Amino acid sequence: MTKPFSEGAEKLSAIAVCLLGWSPDQFWCVTPQELTTAFSALDHESGETAAPLDNTHLEKLKDKFPDG
Repeated sequence: MTKPFSEGAEKLSAIAVCLLGWSPDQFWCVTPQELTTAFSALDHESGETAAPLDNTHLEKLKDKFPDG
């Protein structure tokens, strides 16, 4: 038997608050893909995070995905 959605969402929300520093409102505003991407940046074995995004890569993403 599978768990109800509310139990899974509650656990994921708590993880996002603790590990990512998000507020509950921020958690509920992201898509499942965005949540997966945010969690994948964490290296669970060493506790380290992925390298920060540099300006060159950020500018390429802005060009590829403009807001508007």
